[in-house]
Amino acid sequence: MIVIRLMGGLGNQLFQYAAGRALALRNRVPLKLDLSLLEDRNGGEHAVYRDFELGAFHINAQVATADEVRYFNPTPKTIIGRIGHRLKKALRPQRVYWERGRTFDPLIPDLTAPMCIVGSLQSERYF
Repeated sequence: MIVIRLMGGLGNQLFQYAAGRALALRNRVPLKLDLSLLEDRNGGEHAVYRDFELGAFHINAQVATADEVRYFNPTPKTIIGRIGHRLKKALRPQRVYWERGRTFDPLIPDLTAPMCIVGSLQSERYF
């Protein structure tokens, strides 16, 4: 599965969806949309809240479940859990990829599933 963490308004969401869809097709896996940043209303005083706007279109993606979001963003509550989380992180491949910079990131088209991608993804070269 490829998960795209949506952020921003409609234009940003369209770029993120298109890049995620292309990557999911290359990997032959489903595309899931992580709405956690859009739903988070606990930001600072300068936070700009956005809504999920892709629902108005016929897109080929599903909203990621809470369990799927947690898979990529575990938040252990205990010290033992945090130690275990750090060990797992050190031993298994990275599964959350943050776009580098504001231009085309040549590593993104080669990412493999399962992967969560975070970024604006504003280049047509992704799709």
